Amino acid sequence: MVKPSAPKKHLSHNSCAIYAKNKVLFLVWIYDSASRFCYDTYTFIGYEPIMTVTIKKQTIAKSSISKKQQLIIQAALKVFSLYGLTGASMEQISQEADMSKSNLFYYFDSKDELYTAVLSHVLTEWLAPLNDIQLEQEPAQALSHYIDVKYQLSKKMPEASKLYALEIIQGAPHLTKILKGPLKALVKEKVAVIDAWIAAGKLKPISAMHLIFHIWAVTQHYSDFATQVEAVSGKSLSNKVFAQDAKATTLQLLVESLVIKDGTAV
Repeated sequence: MVKPSAPKKHLSHNSCAIYAKNKVLFLVWIYDSASRFCYDTYTFIGYEPIMTVTIKKQTIAKSSISKKQQLIIQAALKVFSLYGLTGASMEQISQEADMSKSNLFYYFDSKDELYTAVLSHVLTEWLAPLNDIQLEQEPAQALSHYIDVKYQLSKKMPEASKLYALEIIQGAPHLTKILKGPLKALVKEKVAVIDAWIAAGKLKPISAMHLIFHIWAVTQHYSDFATQVEAVSGKSLSNKVFAQDAKATTLQLLVESLVIKDGTAV
């Protein structure tokens, strides 16, 4: 494996380069808001750059990703979220994708390669909403929107949340560099935003990092622990009233209790 040189001039604000071999996606670079190189992973010899992802705008310039690849990634996500990398098999994934195993191997050389592609897909969805929090916004608006999007992700992508949780529980062997690199940098940036709101008298003093952790814990609970939630309450986020109550409770605890208006908390 080699470290590629970084073609900074081709990347925009908060972008990452995506590399691929035989059209298999692999996250390579992420840049900070000043377009300085702040993180890189390793890429395999023979991989070629095929796209860029602008995290802030949640847009992907697709050039070589086929619908069949997307189908495979979605099928693999379901299987990996149930059995993990070790327990899942390419046979199970091919059945879920309704295609032959030989056809599956045409797009992905190995189970590890497919697992990496699935994790890259999940992380793209996960990082985008947090990056939307900006200093020029009002804290109530920014935090409320972030919580709303996180609940939507828990409802629409429970398998993604479960897979991410499984990877973390196992020590994040495939994500360690990303967690300590781009995710850590992104959280640090948003902690600074929240601290600035506190300094401006817009929020009550609180640990910004723990506030972010609390938002993650509460919103992802409804997907990671869906079985427990449904066993105890008899409902899930698919129930509109239940979902509204869950979000309203989170907003009351983690936003409304902190926002300062006219010198007092809302």
